Amino acid sequence: MKIFKIWLILSVVIIALPSLNLIAHGSGASFEKVVGEYLIDVGYEPAEIIEGDSQRFDFNVYNEINKEEVLFSDVWVNISKENKTYYATGVHKPEFGPTGLTMVFPESGQYVLSARFQNKGVTVAEATFPFEVLESSEAEKSENDFIPYYALLGGFILGSAIFYFLGKGKNL
Repeated sequence: MKIFKIWLILSVVIIALPSLNLIAHGSGASFEKVVGEYLIDVGYEPAEIIEGDSQRFDFNVYNEINKEEVLFSDVWVNISKENKTYYATGVHKPEFGPTGLTMVFPESGQYVLSARFQNKGVTVAEATFPFEVLESSEAEKSENDFIPYYALLGGFILGSAIFYFLGKGKNL
């Protein structure tokens, strides 16, 4: 029974991994701008921003001279296109992990991301970054991207069922 419990825990972790958001600087790109004594860094992943796809943004501000992280409690984010706001919110800095958000852009075109870092209501630094959201082809919009994940899930269910029924009655 002990082996089955270990198998079950590992399987749940493996199945949950594709749904986790990675830190944007893992293999993505970033917008960077020096504003006064601060370096504002907005990491994003994937590196190509495509309409209809999930996009992760992580927000950081550093001291330009020594590159140490600057203390902030939240960041106000506004994402707009042609004076139309698509996303506006405050993002609280968590105790652990990146300060970020995930969104899907409904259409391609030129956008502007504004980020204002605050510490307990006092503005620390702010910057704007223009960027382009690429048009998605019909092939990219298909749900075929998830087929390997469904195959993994199906294999897990089949393997678990076989493991359970073959091991039934035995003390594993």
